[in-house]
Amino acid sequence: MTIVEPEESSETEKEEGKKIDMEVWQNFKRTVEKRPDGYYVHLPWKHSSDLLPDNWSISFKRLHKVWNDLREEGNLLDQYYEIFVKQIGENILEDIGHEPTKQCRKMSITPSEEKIEAIDVKTLGVWKTQSRRSYIGEANEIYKTLEKFQLRSVKMIVLQTLRFIVILVRRTNKRRKCAIQLSRLLRRIHIENNDNIKGENNKIAEKILVKQHQIAKLTPTIIHLLKALNIKQHPDGLFRYYGRLRNSELEENAKNPLIVLQKSWFADNIIKDCHNKGHSGVGHTMSLVREKY
Repeated sequence: MTIVEPEESSETEKEEGKKIDMEVWQNFKRTVEKRPDGYYVHLPWKHSSDLLPDNWSISFKRLHKVWNDLREEGNLLDQYYEIFVKQIGENILEDIGHEPTKQCRKMSITPSEEKIEAIDVKTLGVWKTQSRRSYIGEANEIYKTLEKFQLRSVKMIVLQTLRFIVILVRRTNKRRKCAIQLSRLLRRIHIENNDNIKGENNKIAEKILVKQHQIAKLTPTIIHLLKALNIKQHPDGLFRYYGRLRNSELEENAKNPLIVLQKSWFADNIIKDCHNKGHSGVGHTMSLVREKY
C-alpha cells in the first residue's frame, strides 16, 4: 500500500486541496457498498504499485559505493574481507549467490553478542560498548511510552499491532517471489475470519511485551550478575532461567520461568493484573504470575 502524493504544479495550496478533496469524493462514490453489517468504502490512496527492488540489488549498489570510497584503503578492505570469510566459515553468514530464485534462503547478518569482536565493530565506526549503550537507550525510550497505560490496555494494543503485521505480511507474500519470513512468535498468531481474539494470541502478546522488557532492561552486566541462575535464550528469543529444576515434572513455564526484573514498571503491572482478578492473596497472586510467565 502506497500513499500517492499530488504532483508538483503551479497551482496554489488551496486549489490543490480542492483537487484532492474532489478525487477523494469521486473515489468514495465509486467504491462505497452497502452491506448487511454497514457501509464499506475503499481507501482513496490504496493503489497497486510496483514491487520494491529486492535486497540483492540494494546491497550491490551500497557495496559499489563503499568500494569507490575505500578503494585506496587496502588495510580496511582486508579487514572487511577477513570478517566475511570468518563469519561464512562459522555459518553466521551464508553465501547464496546472485541468481534470482523463487524460494529464498535465509541469511542472518546479525551475529550473536559473543561472536562480535572488537575489530568487527571497529570497522563499523563504533566501539562495542558504545554500540550496546546506544541500543539499550533506544529500547528504553520505546518502552517508556507504554508506562502511562494499564497492562491490559497495552496487551490489546500489542495484539492488534501483531495481527496487523501478520495480515500485511501474508498479503504482501502473495505478490512477492521472495516471501517475508516472520519470527517464530509471529508465525503462531492465528487470524480467523470472525476476527475473534484467541487465548493463544493473547499469550503471544504477553511474550512480546516480555521480550521488549528484556531488550530494554537486560544488559550484559545484569546477565553476568545472575549467572548462577543459568540464563539461556529460548528458541522464541526470550531469556529464561534454566536452574536446577530441568529434570522435574513441572510444566515448561514453571521449570524455566521468563526473566522480568523486579521494581520495574512491567513487573509491578504483572502483579497488579494477576491480583485484580478476584483480589487474591499474596500466595495466590504469585502462583498466577508463575503460571502465566
